[in-house]
Amino acid sequence: MASRGRKIGIALLVVALILGGIFVIIDRIAVWYAEGRVAELVADQAAHEGVRATGDPEVEIGGFPFLTQALGGELSTVTIRIEHAEVDVYRLNDLWARATGVTYEFGELLSGRGPVTATRVRGEVTLPYSPFNEIIYNSFDLASQNITYLELSSNNGALQLRGRGQILGQELTVVTRAHLEVNDGVATIQIDDAQIEDTAPFEQGQVWLEDLMERLSGELPLPQLPYGMVVEDIEVTDAGLRVIASAVDVTLVS
Repeated sequence: MASRGRKIGIALLVVALILGGIFVIIDRIAVWYAEGRVAELVADQAAHEGVRATGDPEVEIGGFPFLTQALGGELSTVTIRIEHAEVDVYRLNDLWARATGVTYEFGELLSGRGPVTATRVRGEVTLPYSPFNEIIYNSFDLASQNITYLELSSNNGALQLRGRGQILGQELTVVTRAHLEVNDGVATIQIDDAQIEDTAPFEQGQVWLEDLMERLSGELPLPQLPYGMVVEDIEVTDAGLRVIASAVDVTLVS
């Protein structure tokens, strides 16, 4: 009898393992399908908001098991990644956003409809420097300072603005170092120092340089971020400005 009981116990264990394995497989298939549907909805929403992505978004739904979350209409996390995109004249690289407290109607989601909302979204994106050359040149009216060329880059973690201009018939190269400050979602350029390269200091040059430093200190024009995210911080990197932002009570898909 004891031997028979052990056999029944082993058989039940095997059945439980098989059923558990089947459940895991079904759960992973369901999350794969849901991620695909959400990615389609995210792409449509991004296009509606003027974000031109060069590839399909990647979506990762967190939490296990997925099916119990899905049927309840709430997901713990949804992470969205877009490798390359454009907004107006800006380029957006390595964009990712993690949404928490995601709610939806399960049947609507499977049918490819919203709304999908989140209590909070936090994300990061890298903005390459090249579009900022013209943006800052025009926004800060550097032509009035006889600046003919401007280039932004990173220099040991500081923002470097390198430009060329003319004063008293001389072609001068000016290099400024700056840092960025963020207050209430607004980023500003703060010039730390500036110098004219390869030229001995002269009075008119110093006056011109001081005027230029004052003109370059101001609000940094930034693109409208997805999901209405507000800038929290900006890091100066070799690849561009790494923007950290967040938003609350967000509609991911309308």
